[in-house]
Amino acid sequence: MAVTIACEFTSARPAAQVWERLKDVEGVASCLPGAQLDERVDDATHRGSLRVKLGPAAFRFKGEFRFDERDDAARRATATARGAADKGRGAVYARMRFHVEPLADDARSSRTAIEADVELSGMVAQFGRSSAMIQAVAQALVEDFARNLEQQMAQAPSHAVEDGAIHDPGPPASTTPAASSPLAAPATPQSLDGLRLLWLSARALLRRFRFRRAE
Repeated sequence: MAVTIACEFTSARPAAQVWERLKDVEGVASCLPGAQLDERVDDATHRGSLRVKLGPAAFRFKGEFRFDERDDAARRATATARGAADKGRGAVYARMRFHVEPLADDARSSRTAIEADVELSGMVAQFGRSSAMIQAVAQALVEDFARNLEQQMAQAPSHAVEDGAIHDPGPPASTTPAASSPLAAPATPQSLDGLRLLWLSARALLRRFRFRRAE
């Protein structure tokens, strides 16, 4: 099963600050419910797991995330993620694209767009056979991630932003872990309650219906 998903979130922080945070895979994982990083292979590649619910079934995917291309000037990146579900219940492969840009009416705020071409196989594909459900789960994850990211940035030391660049007044409190080293403890597993999933699925279907009528 193949599906393309598109999500976005806005932040009250400048695009440069959000972009710097998104480049930090360890920091991103700490904001994503259900995610756990187990190993940093190199600067671009990390291994870990993600717990997520598709309808009534909960899955734990264990695999690898890798930045394939990154353009810091344009604040764009492409990445791939692949993982196998526990108990041999299927697999997932995703090719993702990220872009962070200032809001047109407020350069001090920003918008992050995320697109992904996702392939599901095995039992995972059966539970996620509705593209609206996959979109709803992805949107819920992004909303929770954006909220946690905003809180993390609010608690971080203040940095000056000039000409689209962040100027850090001092070194960070902790250093980047060495390659192939164990990483942070897992975040709280993601669990979507039935009403929220139903609402998000209905919203995704409505958007698709409006799009088709507009064509």
